[in-house]
Amino acid sequence: MKYFMSKKHTAFCRIAVLLSILASCSTGLSNFNENYASVKIKVFDSVCGEPIKEPSVLSVYETGKNSLIYDNVAVVNGSVNLAIKKKQCYDFRLKGEKNKLSASVIENYYIGEENSQLITMIQREPQHGAETEAPSVTSVLLNGEVFTDGGFWYTNTSTQIMVLKVEFRSPVRPIQSVPSNGNFGCAFAVGSSPSARNSIAEVFPVCVQEADGSWKCTATFSLDEISFNSGVDNLVITAYDFAGNRVERHINSVSFTERRPATKTIQGASVQGFRVEMRRFPESLRLFGAEEESGAMNDMRYGAVNSSSHEVVLWFSIKDYASKDLPIRGFDIYRREQGKTNWVSVQRTQYARDYSGPQNLAAAYKAYEGFHTGYDTDSSLEEGVTYEYKISAFTDTEHCIESPVGTARLLPANTIMLESPADNGFVKKSELDDLSFSFRITNPSIWENKLANFFDFGLRIARKDSDKEIVFAGKITVDLNAEEGERLNLRTAQGNQFSDIDFKELKVRGLVAPDLSESDLLTYKDGVVTIHPKYLNTSVFNHPKYQSKTFETGYTYCWDIFDWGRRKDNVKYAEKTQEISEVKSEQTLDLVKANMRKTYYQLQALEKSLEALKVAVEKAEETYELEKERYKYNLITMNNLLDAEAKLRLSRVNYANSKLKYYYLVSQYGAFLD
Repeated sequence: MKYFMSKKHTAFCRIAVLLSILASCSTGLSNFNENYASVKIKVFDSVCGEPIKEPSVLSVYETGKNSLIYDNVAVVNGSVNLAIKKKQCYDFRLKGEKNKLSASVIENYYIGEENSQLITMIQREPQHGAETEAPSVTSVLLNGEVFTDGGFWYTNTSTQIMVLKVEFRSPVRPIQSVPSNGNFGCAFAVGSSPSARNSIAEVFPVCVQEADGSWKCTATFSLDEISFNSGVDNLVITAYDFAGNRVERHINSVSFTERRPATKTIQGASVQGFRVEMRRFPESLRLFGAEEESGAMNDMRYGAVNSSSHEVVLWFSIKDYASKDLPIRGFDIYRREQGKTNWVSVQRTQYARDYSGPQNLAAAYKAYEGFHTGYDTDSSLEEGVTYEYKISAFTDTEHCIESPVGTARLLPANTIMLESPADNGFVKKSELDDLSFSFRITNPSIWENKLANFFDFGLRIARKDSDKEIVFAGKITVDLNAEEGERLNLRTAQGNQFSDIDFKELKVRGLVAPDLSESDLLTYKDGVVTIHPKYLNTSVFNHPKYQSKTFETGYTYCWDIFDWGRRKDNVKYAEKTQEISEVKSEQTLDLVKANMRKTYYQLQALEKSLEALKVAVEKAEETYELEKERYKYNLITMNNLLDAEAKLRLSRVNYANSKLKYYYLVSQYGAFLD
């Protein structure tokens, strides 16, 4: 590491001369400080993950000159501080280590005029056995012309398709060229580093192996209707090879010129339903350029067992003067620490065309129609700090509206460790009826001190010899601030539909036995969460996709706690796998008769419930109209109005779900009679 120090002068001089020397030294030091920035580089194991635990090595080069500024500086606990000259571009290269750390590079990063700056980098675990050398960007073309710093994103006609072509040299593995689970091979964003959560466009490059064994990969973005607002910003390109090596290329100070006017005016529009959610996961979000379970990635090992990650999600809708969803071109996310005045631009979401949010959703998701979703993927957010957020939605360069301010606090890191059944243990047939599943929360303060509002997880059991043969998949949400009897929200499956229903409502609908309590299904003690047999033995809690599956003799099964919907098909986590044996349960005529009686009583209960839910909707509508009038005369705040709107939406969703359930039960009961 280089340290810059002023030399100490010692001399016997006249006071006037001494004062002159001191004044001169002071001026020189001031000039030095103005020319150099204190740059902190933080290295994370994933997007929104944790600082890398393995020691790493960083080298810094002046871009385009191959001039070494820092050589093999030690990165300890995922962090290093450097003094770097301002107003120049640099390449930051993290050295990989086989089977421990992949290589990662940021190319052409501009160090601005701020005295203190932060750079975040991603360094993953590599594909087992693969070499660790990062890809590099060899050329960037816009409409066939070289596109570099200070370039212009402009065309004479609004109908011309803008073509951005990026060529890479990838020494170890090709950049992902086959789509898989929504991940990108190469992506770009404006103003921030792209990921699977935060990008403007993604493509899968065409890769051809060269004579020296390296890969030439070409990513072609064909952008038809997209129109950026006029202004100057950075364009950032990201790509990963199959081995997990990463490259991030910055094109600085790009001048964007708006290509076409807005399709709708924003005058009279408003931001509604704005909310911020901060989520913590006991695993990596894996927002990378390749899916770990596909093809050549099968031997990839991802993150330590005790890794953790977070996610910041912002929700809102844009309504026009007639309360209809207004198409927008995009929106900017701003953030600041609570108590501070200056807002920081976090990320821009830029739609390919004017967009009003999702429409025509399934009945169970009508409450999400028209809602836009944004993400803060800044990995450097700090635990225990309260952040304030706002969004600025725009229809073109001149027209935008801002949201109210929302707040959120990042939860402490937490992971999950499976405890019972014992690791690699076996269970006798006689134990199956009373089998419980237990896992430990490594940071119990989240639960015990109610730092979070909700604790959301799933239980999955699959055949060990075929991880796609899932026999049980259930979701549980625990409201940590609720009282006993109102804490559990459980995913229920009927036919080909599923919905999340709270425990109290489950009893009303007759989906669980009247004498059943929440503690019969789930308990917590001293950091350990236990899922009890009555949860597994209630068929309605098994996801419909797997409801017909049964346990069979002679097979071994693995189990895992998972984030529902994020890893639903992935059971290849050996560190978090327990082995059990199960027996096949056969349906009998008596069971069919019992289900028929159960359905009949459910129908009777639902008829009464529907009337009550209908009344609840009517009351919520009256309350919301009253709150709108009160808000118009400044008698309440915007938060009060949004609360009333949220309650109205929830009551409508509950009523709609109950009607769907009722119609389904009618058809089911008719099937029994047939």
